[in-house]
This record gives sequence, C-alpha cells and structure tokens, in this order.
Amino acid sequence: MISLDQVRFHWPKQADPTLHIASLQITQGEHVFLYGPSGSGKSTLLSLLCAIQLPSVGHIHILDTDLIGLSSAKRDQFRADHIGTIFQNFNLLTYLNAVENVLLGCQFSQQRQRKAGGSNAKIKQKAISLLVQLGINESLHKHAVNQLSIGQQQRVAVARALIGEPELIIADEPTSALDENARESFIQLLFEQAKHYQATIIFVSHDQTLAPLFSRQLNLPAINLASPNKEVIE
Repeated sequence: MISLDQVRFHWPKQADPTLHIASLQITQGEHVFLYGPSGSGKSTLLSLLCAIQLPSVGHIHILDTDLIGLSSAKRDQFRADHIGTIFQNFNLLTYLNAVENVLLGCQFSQQRQRKAGGSNAKIKQKAISLLVQLGINESLHKHAVNQLSIGQQQRVAVARALIGEPELIIADEPTSALDENARESFIQLLFEQAKHYQATIIFVSHDQTLAPLFSRQLNLPAINLASPNKEVIE
C-alpha cells in the first residue's frame, strides 16, 4: 500500500533533514498509530504521504504509484482520488450543512464519485447513509455544521473522508477535543467504517493511551534517522 525508500526531506535553508527514513512499508488495511513529540516530523511525513510536499531524496510509492514521477496537477488528482483526510480542526465549511460538507469529499474526484454511486442522487444518498451509520440523525443533516456539537462535527468530517472509498485515510489529531471515552468510541467507529472496503488508516496522536487500539504502533523518532539534536521544523 505504502512504501518509503531512503526518503529525506529538507525544509528550505535548513542544512540537516527534518526526515530521513531508510525504509517503511504499510500494507493495505493496516491501522497505524503514528506518534512522537512535537518537532519529530509527524506533520512533515503526513504532507509527504499526501503528496503536498515531495522528498528531497528517495521515493514514496502509494498504490504502486511513485509520487516523485507525478506532476503537481497529477499529485493533486491522486490525492483527491485515493486519500481521505480528517483534520484536527475538521476543516468543515460552516455555511454548508452536514450532507453538503460530506459531498465535498468526492467533488474533485470522478473515481470517488463512481464508487459513491455515479449520479448526483446516488452520491447524495451515500452521504446520507454514511452520516446515519456514523450516528448523525437525519433530522440534523440539513443543519449548518456550526450548529452541531463537536462530536457531531467530527463524524461529519469522517463521513467526508470516507465517501467514495479512498484507499488511504489520514487522521491528524482528530480526537484532541474529546474526552477519553469519546476518543475510543470514535476510533472504533472509524475502524468499523474503514473495514467495509479495507481502507488503510494512519492515525496521528500525542495520546499514547490510544495506541493499543491499533494493529500497529509507529514511533516516528525511532525510524527517523535525522539527527535528534538538531532543531526540527514541523
């Protein structure tokens, strides 16, 4: 699913790399808990996996595609087709309702539109179905998302990431606003939905109490060969 080979990344004007990962493989369907202190390069790694940044050296393959070989426009399309992202602050559009926010997940990808049903009516029905499965009652679907609770907004963000069945789900600190019980319930809900089509999950969190819920734990400083004594920009 994901393969990194001798990947290094330097920020401009930075002498030493922020990241140096000799080798990393993640298989389809794995649920990976990625952790490390602030400044260890977690956000940098996510930006590389999302093809927002390119490594200074090395290769990143996702779904047998070498991201290095893609133009900027093709990297954008690859991201839209294959990667669903759940952000820490959710990044929902407050002037849209819950269903409209979910539909944004496949707006720029014909591939995800086909997987969600093809026609506008079927895609909308898929968005509604996802919201219901995630515990958002239909009575709330036409509410602007800023009228929903934090937990409900979080579930809208998950539905947006999952619609159209992207193979890779990246979740960046999505549970930081929740209490402990709500965090575990949320993660189990995410796993249940991803299991339907064997999506791979990379979940970033500072909260290591969540690590046992995942099939694999990945300590970034342990695999990052960049000097830990240097100041790292994340």
